[in-house]
Amino acid sequence: MSEPPYDPHGNPYQRPQEPYPQAYSQQPGYPVQQPYVQQPPGYYPPVGRPSNGLAVASMVLGILGFLTCGALSILAVIFGHVSYSQIKRTGEEGRGMAVAGIILGWIPLALWVLYVLFFVVFGIALLGAGGASNY
Repeated sequence: MSEPPYDPHGNPYQRPQEPYPQAYSQQPGYPVQQPYVQQPPGYYPPVGRPSNGLAVASMVLGILGFLTCGALSILAVIFGHVSYSQIKRTGEEGRGMAVAGIILGWIPLALWVLYVLFFVVFGIALLGAGGASNY
């Protein structure tokens, strides 16, 4: 017993008799693509040039400078400037981290300078006002 020909308006569960066209087959003249082969576990391909270690240290110290009220900010600024010059000379990666370390190091130092200037000016103003009292 053979199946009746495919009727698009008839039985929805009946399959067409002719095979689908080969629209997704490999085109002639193109090389055959190899399947993706996974690397063994623990294999990491090289990413690029290495980052400058002082740039990383500068950025970390710049962040920690906020937590330590500027105590590590001086080191962040020094390491940032040294690493920036090394990066320009050697072509290593990490320029952005060096700049971030420099900026993050200068911010707490600038805040400390403003803090000290405020209390020096405020102290001079109090001393000047206290000595010039008129009775």
